[in-house]
Parts: sequence; C-alpha cells; structure tokens
Amino acid sequence: MPALSRWQRGLALCATIIASSMGFIDGTIVHIALPSIQRDLGAPFASLQWIANSYLLALCALLVISGALGDRFGPRRVFLLGIAGFTLASAACAIAPSANWLIAARSVQGIAAALMLPQSLSIIARLYPPEKRGRAIGIWSAAASASAAAGPVIGGVLVDSAGWPFAFWINLPLGIIAFALTLTAVPRGSERKPVALDWPGATLLTLALAALVFATINLSLYPAASRFVWPGWFVGVLGLIAFALWERRATAPILPAHFLANREFVLLNAYCLFVFTAFASLLFLVPYVMIASLQMSASQAALNMLPLGICISLMARPVGGWADRVGYRKPLIIGALGIAIATASACLLVILRTPWSGAAVITALGISAGAMVSPLTTGVLNSVDTEESGLASGINHAVTRIGNLIAVALFGALLTLRYKHHLDSSLIDHVSSTTDRARIAPVVQGATDALALSDLSALPDALQGAARVTMQHALDAAFIDVMLVASVFALAAAACATGLDRQRQHGA
Repeated sequence: MPALSRWQRGLALCATIIASSMGFIDGTIVHIALPSIQRDLGAPFASLQWIANSYLLALCALLVISGALGDRFGPRRVFLLGIAGFTLASAACAIAPSANWLIAARSVQGIAAALMLPQSLSIIARLYPPEKRGRAIGIWSAAASASAAAGPVIGGVLVDSAGWPFAFWINLPLGIIAFALTLTAVPRGSERKPVALDWPGATLLTLALAALVFATINLSLYPAASRFVWPGWFVGVLGLIAFALWERRATAPILPAHFLANREFVLLNAYCLFVFTAFASLLFLVPYVMIASLQMSASQAALNMLPLGICISLMARPVGGWADRVGYRKPLIIGALGIAIATASACLLVILRTPWSGAAVITALGISAGAMVSPLTTGVLNSVDTEESGLASGINHAVTRIGNLIAVALFGALLTLRYKHHLDSSLIDHVSSTTDRARIAPVVQGATDALALSDLSALPDALQGAARVTMQHALDAAFIDVMLVASVFALAAAACATGLDRQRQHGA
C-alpha cells in the first residue's frame, strides 16, 4: 500500500476499530438477550444454545481461511465484504421471526466477522511501519477489548429499554460508518496476487475446524460418549490429517510449511492458546459463581466485571509503545504470570464472599491482560513477512477462539464433575440428620448437571435452606478446583514466552 498521511492512517485505524468492535460486541451481547429472545420467539433451550454458539462456530472455522483470502485478494476488498455481510446479517437477526432464522443469520454473522477481524490487523500491519505498529495495535486492542467487555452492559440496556432486536440493530450505523471510512481512507494498493487460492486445502481445514468446534461445544452439553462428540472429534482429526497431507503437495498452501518451521510463530501461538484458555475460563465462570453462589443480581455481577475493559483499555496503548522499545517477550511473560495469579486468586471469591471481591479479581485480570494483548499481536505480526500478515493474523485469531472454546467445554465439564464429587461430602457436612439427608439427597442430586437448583419446592420449607447451603458449598469447592487448574494453563503460557528469541523482538 502507498504511503499515507497521519490523518489518513488515523481514519483507516478508526475503520478497523469500528468494524472489529462490531464483531467483538456481538460475541458477548447476545447472551444478555437470550431470555427475551426465548420469550418472544418461543424458542426451546437447545435453540438458545445454538443462537449463541453458531456465531462462534462459523467464526472459528473460517478465520484462517479469511486470512489467506486477504493475502490473495487484498485485505481492503475482503474487509469491505466482511463489513457489508455483517451489517446485512445483523439486520436479518433483528427481524428474525423464528429461532431457526436467527440461528442461520447468526452463522452468517460469524462468517462475516471471520472476514473482518484478520483483515483489520492486516491493514494496520500494511499501513504502519514496524517501529510504530505496536502503538497502533495497542489502540486497536484497547478499543476491541473495551467493546467486548461493554457488550453485556450495552445488551442489558438495549434489551430492557427497546427489546432484543436492538442488540442487532445497533450494528447498522456502525457498519455504514466503518464501510464509508474504509472506502475513503484505505487505499487499494497493488492487492491482487496471481497465485490461486488453495481451495481444497481451505475446504479441508474448514470442515476439520467446524467438526472439532462442534464436538467441543457439545462436549459441554452432552456426556463425552454421546453420538455427537466422538464422531465430531473423529471427523475433525481425520480432516486435519487430510489437510496436512494435502498441504505437503499443494502449490500454494494456505498454511505454508515455513510457518510451522518458524519457532517464534509457533511459540507465540502456543502462548496464545494457553493464556486465552485460562483467561476465558475466568470470564466464563466468575459471573456464574457470583450469581449462583454469592447470590448477586445480574446488574451487580456486571458491575464487578466492568474493571476488565477499563484496565485493558488504559494499559493496551502504553504497553504497546513499551513493547516497541523493549520487545514483546517481557510483557508476555509478565501478562501470563499475572493471569495465573488472577485465576488462582479467584478462589478468594468464594472464600471471602464479599460484594466486591469479584471486582478485585477482574481488575487483576484486566491489568494482566492489558500487559500482554497488544505485545502478543505485535509479536505474531512481526514473526512473519508483512505480505503474509493476513494469514498469520487469521491463524492467531483462530487460536484465540479455540482457547475460548476449550475453556467453556473443558472447564465447564470439569466444574460439573467436581461439583458432583463434592456434593456428597457437602451433604454430610451441612445436614446432620440422617432422615433429612435422605430427603434432600434425591432432590439435590437429581439436577447436578445444572450446578444449581432454581426450584426446591419439592422439599419442605425447613429443609430448603439446608439444600441451598449444600449446593453452595459443593459449587464453591468445585470452583476452587477449576481455578487452580486454569492457573496451570497460564503458567504454561509463561513458559512458552520464556522460549521466545531475545534478539528477534523488533520488526519482521
């Protein structure tokens, strides 16, 4: 791309921020709208699960391919297509007359988001030289993180005041602005390459990732031996093997062999997988425990989560500039160790049981994440040639989403298993009468998959309190177990960062 003025670079950066923010907000805002959607559309609970999951499934499966498309056909062209598709799909979501319609529209949203997100970083990489790239990515990271954290709050306000369709209507003005800014500020450049896209490899990789993501999602919903999980893993692994075999003979592979031979790139993505698994496990479980165990309202839980976006936003830009000077290795180590401390300290949430203990944990998480988000992105982009930045960004985004899926599936299942394990001992500890224990046990154990019971009407009033205490303590103990395991993932990320090249820190 040709050299641009500072003003034009700023407008282009704004376009990438607005478009990316739509994708990040939509990944979280829908969870607040689900109860209202269920009431208005008469959707069963299984449909609600797919309304939430179809977006992430499509996004994760297509991210790597989107990066390759951007490198082959130009990030500007693919970016504009993603913005247009996301905006139109948002309108389709807002007017959805049924749950199935909404699931389909959410899938299109995920596809369009997969086109947008890698191209936004690729455009930044092409417009900013390596010595200024970290600061620009820091600004992008701050805005993206703040928008993702603000998603639930925005969703709550819109759903309560105007109805759930406005959780999707909000994307229309944002999409129009981002599209106009991209047309105005991002130059065409010499974007198209004569090399053909590896369509067989792209198809194999998409099917493999889709199968693995589908199986991972269902792992948290069904027993591991169900008809959905094992076939999904089998097809996914088989697809990855077929993809690897094909890529060895492809003339224009979308995952070049030198990427896997690039030690820095591999370590950075391993870091990304471990650290975002730990990060997402905390974001997934802390709000649930605040509501289910600490008996907070949804608004109280949301207020406890607010420091996350604020801390990341405040830290991302200066840390990005710091990484430009000292390299990305040190910030990545510090960030991973901080997230390990934050996940371990989350145990205090159910030990202290104070109203704002969650805010303290989330603040520590936000500070730690702010120390590693922009250096991680800078490191990934600087570890490859600039012309391959779109593909590298797509791979990195996909690894991030896979970490999120692992967190929800693995730690959700682990929490359920540990809850069941602790339930019997909790029942013995908190219900002294053998007769009462015999009356409570069937009711409590009959709904362990939910981790909490909303209806204890089958028990006499005198026993309902004991049943709640039994479940609360079992959930608290299970949460402590899971958070300690999650901290190990963050420590593994820190170990990956220590292996990064001390000399290769600036520029590609």
